Amino acid sequence: MTFGRMQVRPGMAVVDTRGSRFGRVSEVRDEEFVVERTGGGDVTLRYDSVRALLGDEVVLDTGPDLDSGQ
Repeated sequence: MTFGRMQVRPGMAVVDTRGSRFGRVSEVRDEEFVVERTGGGDVTLRYDSVRALLGDEVVLDTGPDLDSGQ
């Protein structure tokens, strides 16, 4: 499934594939969205980095279970 600015909304929590909190969506744009990271600072991500939407959570296509090659 392809996600975009119609599905991702400001205020949504952003987590990795294990559910670890990454931050919160602060802005949506045509091709990307901005996440205010939990540890501080902002990061801009493309919509193709979204693996799933679960309620008010954006699940990124990254996490220890994918990064380690499992």
